[in-house]
Amino acid sequence: MAIKFHMPGGAEVDMVILAVKFFPVATGEEFRDLLVAISESPADAPKPTKLDQFTASHPTFPASFGSAPTPDSFADQEYHGIDAFIFVDKAGHRQAVRYVMTPEKSVHLTAEEAARKPRDFLVGDLPRRIAKKPVVFHLKAQLAAAGDQTKDPSKAWPDNRKVVDLGVLTLDRPFADSLEVQKKLLFLPTASPMESSCPTTGFR
Repeated sequence: MAIKFHMPGGAEVDMVILAVKFFPVATGEEFRDLLVAISESPADAPKPTKLDQFTASHPTFPASFGSAPTPDSFADQEYHGIDAFIFVDKAGHRQAVRYVMTPEKSVHLTAEEAARKPRDFLVGDLPRRIAKKPVVFHLKAQLAAAGDQTKDPSKAWPDNRKVVDLGVLTLDRPFADSLEVQKKLLFLPTASPMESSCPTTGFR
C-alpha cells in the first residue's frame, strides 16, 4: 500500500507499507542480489538455480513471504511498515515507530482456496468492493522498545510491542483511469516531514 499525504504549504509525504511483516533482506546490496538471482533463474534453469542458492543462504527471504497469508481481498489485508521512523515530542523525547495499517477485518484464504482463484483476482476485487461501500483502514504506530532493531528491515519487532492509533484511511472512490493516475505518482518512502504533530501519542 502506498499513500501520499498533501501537506500544508504544498509539501508531500509518502508512506509505503507492505503485506509482509518484515523485508526479505537486510540491505540494499542484498536486495540487488535477490533481483539478480530471480532474473537468472528462469523456469527451465538447471537445479539448484541462482534463486535456490540465494534462498539457502538468506533464510529471511522465504520467511518474509511466509509472513503474509493470501487475503480474500486487498481490503482485508494488514499492511506493515518495514522502515523505522522517529517521532519526537515537545520535550525532545525520541520514539522509534513502525507503521501498521489494519483493515476492519482480516480474511485469509487457504492455499487450496487461493489456487482456485484467477491470478489477478485481488486487482479486480477492490474497485467492486469500493463501489458497494467505502473500505476502511486504521493507521497505527507500533512503538519500539529498548533493544529493538531500527536499521534492519528484515527483523520484525515482537507482536507484544505497544500499538497506538494515528488515524483512519477511507477508500470511497476508485479512479476510472487508475493506470494513468498511477504513472503520475512517484512514491518515495523516505520522504518524511521534518516535523508533524500526532495528538494520540503526543509526539511530533
